[in-house]
Amino acid sequence: LQTFLKKPETRTQWARLVAHHPTEWKDKAGSPKWSKLDKLLETSPKMLKHEKERIDKYVFWDELSGKAKMTSSLIWHFHPVEFISTFSAKKVCACNAIVKATRWVSSSKTHYGPLHTGDKELGSAPQWDDLVSEGKITEEEKKIIVVMSGNEAKINGVQSYDSEIITAGAMQKTINLSGGGELPLQVKKFKNQHPEAYIEYFDSQGWKLDETGDSAKMYYQGPARASGAKLEGKALKDNLKIGCSESTFGKVVDCQPVSVMACAIASPLYIQIQIMDFIERLRSSLTKKPTGYNFTAGGFFKTSLGKAVVLDHDINRPGYVKDDLGSALDTFFAQNPTVSRNVDTWGSAYNVNERKVLDLYGARRRMTNALLRYNHLKAEL
Repeated sequence: LQTFLKKPETRTQWARLVAHHPTEWKDKAGSPKWSKLDKLLETSPKMLKHEKERIDKYVFWDELSGKAKMTSSLIWHFHPVEFISTFSAKKVCACNAIVKATRWVSSSKTHYGPLHTGDKELGSAPQWDDLVSEGKITEEEKKIIVVMSGNEAKINGVQSYDSEIITAGAMQKTINLSGGGELPLQVKKFKNQHPEAYIEYFDSQGWKLDETGDSAKMYYQGPARASGAKLEGKALKDNLKIGCSESTFGKVVDCQPVSVMACAIASPLYIQIQIMDFIERLRSSLTKKPTGYNFTAGGFFKTSLGKAVVLDHDINRPGYVKDDLGSALDTFFAQNPTVSRNVDTWGSAYNVNERKVLDLYGARRRMTNALLRYNHLKAEL
């Protein structure tokens, strides 16, 4: 109990429990009810003594006789402050994001589904300056993310037309067919930091977290779909596509779950979560070592452009970063046999050599539109 109470997310969850069980304040320490304490605390005699004294000191239930109408010692227990705050939290979001039917053509068929394209750029979010002034991010990190995010989706973009249940946000995080994925983890982080905002933007709008397993999952349960029945997995994916077809392609459709998701991830506090996820991903990606070399990507690339290209790759094809950067370095040294493989000795030639490696890496990364994305980053950085 002590270990779990040190975790803020556990304390928050437990503070919302409402339990129906016998009061602790009726029977004294010597009663049969507390006899189990002798066994539980037999190795901690001082704590056992303290607990028994505490129980005897605070017993008061029988004193209520004739003063309060208590028909039973079986009563409801709850945290009064947390109980009231849960019900007083704002629960209405009415931004009404427009959803249209779109399509995706795979090798075997055409898939139709709902899409809110979004209209908010991560780079123009007002939260940046506060994060810099608070020391949570650096000016260079801000510059890298602002430029690199131009290769990504809008902050409030949401769709459900491919293999995933939902794809959402600037980093295109998903809910997969099992209900898991990076989006539920991000929403859980949001809930832990801003529990009232989570209720307002997600839970009360039908998008709910299931935290009973090893990793967070999400499902939908609201009056807008299936008469309020719980929807998850393939049933949820299929339900979201209702009304999306060749005849409605490009037209506005009624898909409240996608609409409210778009509103939720564009809320000010959630935008900050999206920004910090980009920062964490940038820092993490730069710790990767190119295959065959003992330095990190962040140690090799001194320029903001180089760091942005690594992040761009890591967000889209994280499993290829090490090998593709290692391959680019191998090609560079093969093309320049007189250049030392000890990059610390490059001296004044470092910037030129780094750019040659970057041109090889940026254009040849295994990912969609590698050259186009690299050219965008070069133009901006």
